[in-house]
Formats: sequence, C-alpha cells, structure tokens
Amino acid sequence: MLDIQHKAILDEVVKRVIRLVAQSLNEQAKLAWPTLVIEAGFSQSLGELHIAMRRWFSMSNHEVKIVLLAKFNGTTIL
Repeated sequence: MLDIQHKAILDEVVKRVIRLVAQSLNEQAKLAWPTLVIEAGFSQSLGELHIAMRRWFSMSNHEVKIVLLAKFNGTTIL
C-alpha cells in the first residue's frame, strides 16, 4: 500500500500524463470521456477509491457525470 506522499506523487503523474495525451490530440478531435465510470477495488481502501472518483470528475472537467464505487473486502461488499 502506498503512503500519502507516494499517492500524491502518483496522482500528479497521472494528471500530467492525461494532460499530455489531451494536448497531443488534434485540435479538431475532442477527448471523449465516458458518462459513467465504475471503480472497483479489493486492495484499495475506500479512501483511495474516493480519490479516484474525484480524479475522474476533475480530469474530465466534469464530463464524467457518475462514478460508481464498489469496495470488495473478502466475501463482504461494503
């Protein structure tokens, strides 16, 4: 599991990569974001899933409208 500092670094790297990909697209081609995203995690904490959810909204400039989170823990779904 990553500590807070490493998570912050990873989040920043992901943001930069997405920005670079978006910038490299042809001006006439628009980056299409899904309306609905499903984030499911077994080894991720619920907090990490919430971070992923906020990232989807932020990076898509709110073109993503719904992020469904599913946290799996053994045989129990939380």
